[in-house]
Amino acid sequence: MQRINILYIMHVDWDWIKQRPHFLAEQLSARFSVTVVYPFSRGRSRLTRTPRAGLRMRPVVGIPFKYVFPALYRLNRLYQRAYIGLLIRLIRPDVIWLTHPFCADLVPSKLACHLVYDCMDDAQALTVGRPFAKKCALSLERSLIKRSDLVFVSSAHLADVLDERELCREKTILLRNAYDGKLHQPESHAGAGGRPYRIGYIGTIASWMDFDSILHALENVPDIEFVFFGPKDADLVTPHHERLKFAGPVPHSQLHEAVRDIDCLIMPFKVNDVVLSVDPVKLYEYINFNKPIISVLYDEVVRFSPFVSFYSDQSGLASAINELKASGFRPKYGPVEREQFLQENTWDVRGRVVAESLERLI
Repeated sequence: MQRINILYIMHVDWDWIKQRPHFLAEQLSARFSVTVVYPFSRGRSRLTRTPRAGLRMRPVVGIPFKYVFPALYRLNRLYQRAYIGLLIRLIRPDVIWLTHPFCADLVPSKLACHLVYDCMDDAQALTVGRPFAKKCALSLERSLIKRSDLVFVSSAHLADVLDERELCREKTILLRNAYDGKLHQPESHAGAGGRPYRIGYIGTIASWMDFDSILHALENVPDIEFVFFGPKDADLVTPHHERLKFAGPVPHSQLHEAVRDIDCLIMPFKVNDVVLSVDPVKLYEYINFNKPIISVLYDEVVRFSPFVSFYSDQSGLASAINELKASGFRPKYGPVEREQFLQENTWDVRGRVVAESLERLI
């Protein structure tokens, strides 16, 4: 295998909860020579410690409010472009890998290497309410798609969205999310044992959370409580309820232990433009935890139907919880279906697809 040299520029702090950019960086590093550049977040209390073994890490500090004030944006771009330009001269990469349109602003307009865009979310939809950031995302993404030799997308809906904005179907590869490949052994379910049933969520707690449906369920279904594991967006106001708890971020390696006493796992999202493009990493991981799963329904998650109980509105969520409660919160799926699905959906499987694609490109 050719030792391809990759400069991997990601848009989230390496110590943010582990997600697609982290897993793919690890997969690429196992096969190629990779230098990871990531933005160093000042709010360290919201972060976990993500392992760095075998990785060459280059943190870069950005100027605050750069996507609010144009002058700060231009200053940040000037200094970060100089830094990235220096890295390019030192590393001389065969491939520059970008995980977000904002990363494209940091690389020179002319490159003597290949450019790859890994699109995990609808970046423009994530800028709602921030006019300058939205303008930047629109311009940068169109330019990035044009310049890229390969475009990986995490969902079929996202492939359609990008193709509508800038024709790119011929160089787009659907690369869905996955789980880390460490298969957890199924455990016997002990039940609530006199306490309320615990329904858990794992992931970023942000504006797409449907807290109205959560509160409706708490008011209409007795003997349940919700526990949220993960960092909260700094500007998010969360509701208060005695049976709604926030446990904070948990290192990825400790998640299995953290949810040991959770009776059911949930993905309670508002179905908006952001969510419609999401192939949720958490559903893969929820299946590995061998718990009953409840999720809001939208097209991208229909394929999880053998494993997930779906709902579409507040009353539907309450009904789904009541049905699982009546069964003692037993998983919808069995061990054979679970193991087969997980074997086919590891990050190592995804890494082999990426490696083959990059080797053909080089």
